[in-house]
Amino acid sequence: MQVVTWILTHNRDNIKIAMDDPATFTDVLTNAIGLTQNRQRLAIIDNGFATAHGLATIGDSALDTLFKTIENQNRYANNANQRVNINITAKERLKALRAEFVMRSECDAQMVANELTIMDTNDVDTLREKHRTWHESKKRASSVSLPNIDVPKLVKNNWKTFNQTFIETMSRVRGMNSIPISYVVRSTQVGDYNGAYESTEEQLLSCINLRGSNFNSDKQSVYSLLVQYTKGSEAETIVEKYAASRDGRRAFHAVKAHMESTAYMNNLRTEAMAKIQAAHYKGEMKEFGIAKYYTIHSNAHNDLDMSGETLSDRMKVTHFISGMKDATAINYAVMTKAENNAYSFEDFYNSFSAKLTTHITLSSTQKQGARNISQVDTHGGRGDTGRGRGRGGRDGRGRGRGGRNYRGGYRGGGRGRGRGRGRDNYSAPHWQPRVGDYTDEEWYSLSHEQQQRVRDLRRFSRSQQGSTANISAAQSQQHDDASIPSHVGGNNSAAVPPGRAGDAFSASGRGGRGGRSTGGGRF
Repeated sequence: MQVVTWILTHNRDNIKIAMDDPATFTDVLTNAIGLTQNRQRLAIIDNGFATAHGLATIGDSALDTLFKTIENQNRYANNANQRVNINITAKERLKALRAEFVMRSECDAQMVANELTIMDTNDVDTLREKHRTWHESKKRASSVSLPNIDVPKLVKNNWKTFNQTFIETMSRVRGMNSIPISYVVRSTQVGDYNGAYESTEEQLLSCINLRGSNFNSDKQSVYSLLVQYTKGSEAETIVEKYAASRDGRRAFHAVKAHMESTAYMNNLRTEAMAKIQAAHYKGEMKEFGIAKYYTIHSNAHNDLDMSGETLSDRMKVTHFISGMKDATAINYAVMTKAENNAYSFEDFYNSFSAKLTTHITLSSTQKQGARNISQVDTHGGRGDTGRGRGRGGRDGRGRGRGGRNYRGGYRGGGRGRGRGRGRDNYSAPHWQPRVGDYTDEEWYSLSHEQQQRVRDLRRFSRSQQGSTANISAAQSQQHDDASIPSHVGGNNSAAVPPGRAGDAFSASGRGGRGGRSTGGGRF
């Protein structure tokens, strides 16, 4: 303990020496502010700002007064060499550095000598941006009014919910330091000022010291909220113990210690493990998917952390895979786990879910694409069957006159001829796109939406190696008869029994005029 106290005292002494050293401050003015002329630096120093500590203890208004004083002194300069010009950039750098000194002081993170002497203009320009952004953020926050949070009445079995909603309530109340008063009840005394933070507000919530007039005011605000939300609960008497000091920090942690008893923690731990073991993923369903399965596990992990029974990432992944009953999901999970044994659970899930989601999306698209390709429009434009006449005799020949796009004689069991008219009905609500070619007439008869659906189907077909073979197979079945258009075939071609009339149907795609012949044969 004596060694730690000596180190802290020694560090504070070094900081004090650096902040109060005139030579160090001169280096700062030269290297960090960019005042390369000696008369510029002297103008700052001679007007009462000889040390970094002196800069840290004034406000922006005092700096503005300093700049005006220098400008007034220039009026009495006998020649140009005696005048001092401090440009706007240097002025903003001085203000940003002052703001950083003040913020560090509030967080017990003052700079030491070597940090001050190696600082350059790039470093200070970064501070300019930091404090400009923080200033704008404070202005925006002061104009935002968030709705109140419903904090439930505190009972023994809802401490977790109460704690979460109470902290959220505090996060919507800004205190004397222009940050949410939730910092008052944080678990650590002072965080690492030089750590990585998403914002200056997050940095201050972690690092601002828990003393001084601003903190005293904020902890009293926390106490008032505790009185309001614990009234009528078993925690009310605990809060009342701190009525004299109105110390919201001590009162909150006393309530927390009471509610998080050994029995409560044991129950929390047992319930969390039960939720993990009861959760199962059996594939994507309407009301339950992989995201919900992950949420159950993640919430249980948080409860286990709170209970003091933190699971390792390896165990989290193991439990996650154990609850899967879907073979595809299991395969992707095992594959992801094998990629890197150092995965955190969150990294594992993000990689795994990306694979599974891609598989689900492509499988759904492939099924839809296969349905689109196999469906054939069997409704004609000017009639479902062609018109014609003819006679068939034994082993005779039947002729049918083709439509606009196709001509051809169909061999039949008799002699006859027929004329049929029919074309695709592209405006029908059941129209489906196909992969094959379209004539100019067919293409321009499609609406813009239908053309886009054809493009989408073609793009999908090219991108899916697995589905290409299926598409080719489906098309090859449709080419058994060279005289039949490529889009007609399979189960959609009506076979004609011998001795009966065969109707020529106009199918979706490249259709023509069919014929009606009397006689059996191959259509």
